Amino acid sequence: MSTRLPSGNSIRLFEEIDSTSLEAKRQFDNGVSESTWFLTHHQTGGYGRQGRPWQQQPGNFAASLLLPISPKDSADKLALSSFACALAIAEAAEAFCVPSADLSLKWPNDVLLQGRKLSGLLLELMQQQDARALVIGIGVNLTYAPEVPEYPTACLAQLLKDSPIPTSEQFLEKLDERLQLLLMSLDKDGFAPIRAAWLARAANLGGSITVKLPKETLTGIFEGIDEAGALILRRDTTSHHITSGDVFFASN
Repeated sequence: MSTRLPSGNSIRLFEEIDSTSLEAKRQFDNGVSESTWFLTHHQTGGYGRQGRPWQQQPGNFAASLLLPISPKDSADKLALSSFACALAIAEAAEAFCVPSADLSLKWPNDVLLQGRKLSGLLLELMQQQDARALVIGIGVNLTYAPEVPEYPTACLAQLLKDSPIPTSEQFLEKLDERLQLLLMSLDKDGFAPIRAAWLARAANLGGSITVKLPKETLTGIFEGIDEAGALILRRDTTSHHITSGDVFFASN
């Protein structure tokens, strides 16, 4: 079923599908060239970074945005969109009565609820001849917090005991609204405003963190993110700028 959001973005809704991101890729390969959300009530083959499986239980949110992009946009600029996406998820949750103080952001793109993982997202770049697009896959725990090795999780239902839990369709409408505004800000004003807003919500900023890299594990002080979105980790008198890795807090 296909409908449209107030932004003009199209929605294709599925009761069940293997993966919304895989469907977005298939539709891009088939020539779909407009900004389109793929939303499902049940996803059987969801995945995150490094191909890790993403569990979607009934009532949780799983959607992917197929976002056409300009051939002029650099890969570095596109990577910064993930920070806008994480902010949009947090702001969408706030719209459903989640206190701002209970939400924080964990590098590179997790949203935390009371320090536990509420959502994840994955950006993938697609190219076909002269056409380019981002596939932005987003999962949010609305009603159920799955068990994930190494990562404590949370869901909105655990906090909103006296308030209605949004449906996937309701959450998508608010998420799309916030994301469009943030992506427009990124295009118009650059990364600086997004970076400042992200840092204002950053979890454990100034505290000790551990970053697992492919060939080593580093522990140091989380000093923030730089103008390119890299994590700044201070160890003794040296600051390391890290572009990829898994972050852990002492409580993980």
